[in-house]
Amino acid sequence: FQGVTSPRTASGGRPTKEEAEKLGEHILQKALQEFITKGFDAARMDAITASAHVSKRTLYARYESKDELLCATMDYGIAKHIRPMCTLPADGPVRERLEAVARKFLGSGLIRATK
Repeated sequence: FQGVTSPRTASGGRPTKEEAEKLGEHILQKALQEFITKGFDAARMDAITASAHVSKRTLYARYESKDELLCATMDYGIAKHIRPMCTLPADGPVRERLEAVARKFLGSGLIRATK
């Protein structure tokens, strides 16, 4: 998973707190893609570890089961993608506030379509 953490030393060792946080988010991004594209039943932990470029040991150290990973992934997806789009601006006419939310949804959809 290039670019997520800095290169490790030959002796290994624990990642820094910042590296661990980046890795956690990276795993959740890959898990979210797997669950969305394949659904819960067809999603495989092996596929998630492969796309995230982590070992099964790393994945299972963070999430004991696919159910637990799904719950964490849903929380991540809601916090990262849904909440920011659904917050209405506090001030202004209702029409302008709703247009702002619509622009967020449209922008999010266009960004995902180009990836």
